[in-house]
Amino acid sequence: MRHKQRLEEGKKGAYMGIAGNIILFFIKFPLGIVGNSFALVADSFHTFSDALSSIVVLIGFQAASKPADEKHHYGHGDAEAITGLVVAMLIVLVGFEVGRASVVQMINKTVQAPENIAIIGAVISIAANWYMTSKTAHIGRRIRSPSLLADSTHHASDALSSVVVLVGIIFSKAGYSYLDPFAGLLVSLFILKTGVDVGRENIGMLMGRVPDIGLVDELKKLALGIDGVKGVHSVKVHYMGVMANVQMHIEVDREMRIIDADRLSHRVQAKVVSELDDVASALVHVCPCKTDGG
Repeated sequence: MRHKQRLEEGKKGAYMGIAGNIILFFIKFPLGIVGNSFALVADSFHTFSDALSSIVVLIGFQAASKPADEKHHYGHGDAEAITGLVVAMLIVLVGFEVGRASVVQMINKTVQAPENIAIIGAVISIAANWYMTSKTAHIGRRIRSPSLLADSTHHASDALSSVVVLVGIIFSKAGYSYLDPFAGLLVSLFILKTGVDVGRENIGMLMGRVPDIGLVDELKKLALGIDGVKGVHSVKVHYMGVMANVQMHIEVDREMRIIDADRLSHRVQAKVVSELDDVASALVHVCPCKTDGG
């Protein structure tokens, strides 16, 4: 999948998250108020944060679509990982606020059991968020987008938190009224864990972690498959977002003319860039074989 097509697919996933979560917020929030469910109200703000994070993801895709320039020689691919990290911080912030408000509600002795209408809001939220999780994760895996995969994780956390809310509402109606805000507290803990996991993943991307170790073996295999290449070493891969910039050394016959060695290096470069969708650029350095046998 080429860069332009990949970005268009990513934007579709972000738009779906924005629209879906804004609609869900305007369903869950009033149902939580009318249905007297603090857990559902808290979950509606979790949903609203999903919409905000999807907007951040969309901004990231817009930034990543900018071509390389004089100040950014390798493009703007890291914008995706940066936006994924922003998403993680939003998740942590929401988790903290939901947990704090839940504790206040549990301390409040006048908590009343929710109404049946709150159950409808929780069920709608579960179904809608699992659908968005599935669709967004599918697109994120296909285009290998860290920010979109972070967004799908956020949708999943909202779906699971709505399950907890539903259980809390049901048991609260059965006579355990404190379980509604307690469900909100459990939701906050789950949100916090999700935020930490998403943040760790995107920090790894920004630190240059290689997500696919097998890519190095593929690079060596492709280079060695070209006639004249007798060895490959010092292969280095640096990701900018989901696109990799590669450096590698190829070994050639010691007697090969410079012009022929240069042409060979360009053949290797063209082959790895054309056959590996992850590779945006390749710098190939030519070295003489250490021995006649390569």
